[in-house]
Amino acid sequence: MANRTSGAVASKAKPARRAQSDALRYYLIAYNVLSCLAWSWILGRCLHHEISGYWAGPSAQLKAQMLSLLRAMNPTAPSLFTSAVFNYMLPKWLHPLVNQASTMYAEIGLEVKIVQTLAIMEVFHAMLGFVKSSAFVTTMQVFSRYALVWGIADYYDQAQENPLYASMVFAWSVTEVIRYAWYALNLCNIKLAWLTYIRYTFFYVLYPVGASSEAFVMFSTLPPMITTAQSVKPVFEIWKEQPLAFVRLLLFIGWWPSLYVLYTHMIKQRKKVLGPFRGKGHALKTE
Repeated sequence: MANRTSGAVASKAKPARRAQSDALRYYLIAYNVLSCLAWSWILGRCLHHEISGYWAGPSAQLKAQMLSLLRAMNPTAPSLFTSAVFNYMLPKWLHPLVNQASTMYAEIGLEVKIVQTLAIMEVFHAMLGFVKSSAFVTTMQVFSRYALVWGIADYYDQAQENPLYASMVFAWSVTEVIRYAWYALNLCNIKLAWLTYIRYTFFYVLYPVGASSEAFVMFSTLPPMITTAQSVKPVFEIWKEQPLAFVRLLLFIGWWPSLYVLYTHMIKQRKKVLGPFRGKGHALKTE
């Protein structure tokens, strides 16, 4: 009798667990689909703003150049990361793109903040065991972006007008569109070899572009490193007045070993996932 009772309880528990598992899967599918759409919107807005530089009037381009030049020559907060400096080094046909990049924050900065802030859910997913990702690594990745969108770009004009803000957002959005699409399809048991391939290949370019842009957006907010004829105060005095600048400097220095760790981790993951791919007739491993 006892065995029959326990068997009945177990048989009832199985459908309950299955229903709970299905509900979680549907939730994760919805989350990944919505996240993919959100970052697709950011990517589309980013590309549209950049391309529109080619049909902007000459007066608008000249205004952008003059403002950028004034920023670069500002004695209290000079910056090498302005469109005027980039245009000096780059061919003329790229100047409209650089000018537009320097206004990217003004165009989509709020939208990037909103979409990136929603990534806090990934920390909860990892902590609650909804996904296999490390809670610590996920938290570090999410909050490093929070530091940029809420603590750097939100407070410093140098970061907002830095053309590398645009390359940072572009790298983020391409990465996330691919990543969320891959997760959503895998949760639906749809395995696309080409999507798996680009997920574990595009990072070769996107990681260095994104991480270096993040680092130099942060670096552009630092006070001057050397005293010049235009300096209104000795460099040491300026740094003493901005104690948080030392924190940003340490973050900038620490960004590069972090990039190395993540980059080599992705290379190992690529070998693990794409290892069986050796040419025609071989399928990509997607799990």
